[in-house]
Amino acid sequence: MESARTLVRRTAWTCLLISAIVYQLFNAWIGVGTNDTENLESTLVYVAAGQFDRGPGSLYGPFSGSNPHVVIQAPLYYRLTWIAAKPLVALGIDRVAATLAAGRTLSYLSLIALLVIVARIAAGDGGSRLAAAWSAAMLAASAVISSFPVSVRPDTLGIALQTLGIALTIRGLNRPSRDYHGFIPPFIAFALAFCVKQHLVVGWGLSILILIYNYTRKNIDLKTLVVPIAAGSAIVLVYFAIEQATTRGMLIESIFVIPGLLGRVSAGSWRYVATVFGEIAKRSVGPIAIGAAAIPLVIGSNKRFRTTDRYLLVCLILEIAMTIALCKKSSGAWYNYAMQATVCGSILAARIVGSIEWSSISLVRPAALCLATLALLVSDVRIVVKAARNRFGEQAALRYLLNDPRVSALNRNERFFARLPQYNRMYGRDDAIVDDWLYSSYEAIHAVEPRSVWLKAKLTDGRVRLVVTPVMKSGEIPGLDEKLPELGYAHAARYGPYDVWERIGS
Repeated sequence: MESARTLVRRTAWTCLLISAIVYQLFNAWIGVGTNDTENLESTLVYVAAGQFDRGPGSLYGPFSGSNPHVVIQAPLYYRLTWIAAKPLVALGIDRVAATLAAGRTLSYLSLIALLVIVARIAAGDGGSRLAAAWSAAMLAASAVISSFPVSVRPDTLGIALQTLGIALTIRGLNRPSRDYHGFIPPFIAFALAFCVKQHLVVGWGLSILILIYNYTRKNIDLKTLVVPIAAGSAIVLVYFAIEQATTRGMLIESIFVIPGLLGRVSAGSWRYVATVFGEIAKRSVGPIAIGAAAIPLVIGSNKRFRTTDRYLLVCLILEIAMTIALCKKSSGAWYNYAMQATVCGSILAARIVGSIEWSSISLVRPAALCLATLALLVSDVRIVVKAARNRFGEQAALRYLLNDPRVSALNRNERFFARLPQYNRMYGRDDAIVDDWLYSSYEAIHAVEPRSVWLKAKLTDGRVRLVVTPVMKSGEIPGLDEKLPELGYAHAARYGPYDVWERIGS
């Protein structure tokens, strides 16, 4: 019987480990490639790379045809990416390629740091090395974390910093002597996370409430309550003051004022909340199944619900509530807003697995855990195969298109890819790369120069001779009322998912 339990346990771990390897091999494959690793990565590459051309003050506008790369996130990730890209540019590497490499590297280093932090949280406060291994593997296999760790996006860095704050807060709470020295580091981490993505406030807010609670119970003194909060707040205020001056007063407007205005023109709905959480659920089938299978295995045992478990559970609930609120507020929210909840849930599930007393349970019950890890493996393989198949199909159609003499004979400034920003980065007019959804929202509140002015001019001044559109939106250009035939283009060919429009008389 004991050998059978060992076999089941090892089989579950093997499925989990293979899931993590499969997902990270896929990420490595797309991360070293030239194509976007996720939707609209090119737009954020140009946000960071634009600092080489227009200086750091241009990060938040003014947005126009000469600076169309709108951004709504806090600035720290883009500043770090720019700084990291500078040595590559000094070596003669193109600024866009250097920014792409630097941004992806920064994100991947953030993933490595996140896995280490998660393992430390899982192993501490009554945890085990098994819990540490399971938590890191579950996170590496997570389809909610997805390809963000190999993308030029601030998400992974922000989550790593907030999780570091959570880890340091728990450590401070578990120290025999709770003084302010133990709580300053986590509040610095929370402040930096906020400077990366301004919606990362749950860990910070929860830690403040915990300190207040402990102060009212006389577990800490006033200095221990005030000093860490003041330290974190000071970092944000000083950094944002510098950025506000650097961007000529555009920082506060771009990351606080405009997001509030966008809620009026691009608000989500409960139906949209259901859509996002449906996607999150699909990507979380394995972790949810692991948690559901593991919990019955510890019921009735002497497992204690420790400080770490309580903190993570409350944080998980608050993060889910925050994700609902953000999706309700904006139709631009997506499943990446559940990344922190995924981190907390993975650690909790791993700590439960790590506390199972295998020798005291029957063989049938841990078999459910084995099936749960198998479900994770099947889910990850399905997602990876589907994503790889889509990429191969798109690339085959694109190669077919680019081999057409009508296309290959033109230089890149004579080609424009509508709704396909990465192909403008690679093969078309990179001065017209925009995030269509975000730019449309900015247009609705009159915060940018309308594309009906600058983009229409680019398409009708005679220099663009060929336009490529997705078949599903053939002939339509986001931001313009006129369709391509009205702008002087005729449909020329179709290549898989792409339609080609040629300027009449060119």
